[in-house]
Amino acid sequence: MMPDAAWLSMRAALQGDETGQYNLGVHYEWGSAVEEDKKEAVKWYRRAAAKGYERASEALKRLTDELGEVDECSAVDAAEAEQQFRTACKDVLSDGKVTVDEKQRLNKLAESLKMSEETVKRLFDEEKATFKRDLQRQRARDAELKFRIACKNALADGKVTVDEKKELETLAKSLKMPADMVKGIFEDEKRAFQAGQNVAPTRNVELMFRKACKKALADGKVTVAEERQLKNLAKYFKISNQVMKEILKDEVKTYKQNLRKRPTQAVELQFRRACKEALYDGKVTPSEERELKSLAKFFNMSTPVMKEILVDEVRIFRKNNP
Repeated sequence: MMPDAAWLSMRAALQGDETGQYNLGVHYEWGSAVEEDKKEAVKWYRRAAAKGYERASEALKRLTDELGEVDECSAVDAAEAEQQFRTACKDVLSDGKVTVDEKQRLNKLAESLKMSEETVKRLFDEEKATFKRDLQRQRARDAELKFRIACKNALADGKVTVDEKKELETLAKSLKMPADMVKGIFEDEKRAFQAGQNVAPTRNVELMFRKACKKALADGKVTVAEERQLKNLAKYFKISNQVMKEILKDEVKTYKQNLRKRPTQAVELQFRRACKEALYDGKVTPSEERELKSLAKFFNMSTPVMKEILVDEVRIFRKNNP
């Protein structure tokens, strides 16, 4: 069974910890708690050195020099050394610039891997070119996503105004997007928008939107602010402009039908009794008016019918109290 010290180093090394990798290399080099294996020590020193661990780089150089020709015959092949150096290059290039310390770290790694200057330069230049290419692709994807979102917003109400068109052109110019790409993305989003117009909302979503329409129509008209709120709600629910108009039109129709609908005799009598109580002192206060409106709403009584009954009760009160 492997002693605790070697086991802890092995576990840390396998998890990618450079200190653990270095310590495991020490164990293998000197046969401490494990069987001596200098080739295995070189392997773990090399992995730690690839992550910039200085002591590992020094140990690797010392041990490979010590092994001499033996190491040249049995060292990790060139492909593995190249892969380690490429990994280190990717690491230092991750933020787009290479510091002096990072450059020194790469040089030490190259020296420990016994790589020629030509190979080091070639690998670094290749990784740098790959980094720039990937960065350009990422920027292009980000620009496309940003422009697509702008197109969706402009198409939200089914038409693109002159101002919105200018804004899209300005955005495309700032993102340095070619004209054919701009046109292609806009047409693509336009097709997606038109396809979405035919998608019906779920039953629950439709019921919630109808409830909002009823609330806006409670006083018989939809204000500009209320219309804006309904459009925002439709956008939130992903209801197309066409479907939104159809639902609102249907609710307006229902509202008008209800205007002509008289309450039952029992309901009308209860509401008239409430009107009489409010008119007891000859006037209806704001709080009493609010109570009557709430009662009418509870009875599903339209506003015009409510007003008609109240006016009739006022007329009766004045007739009985000249």
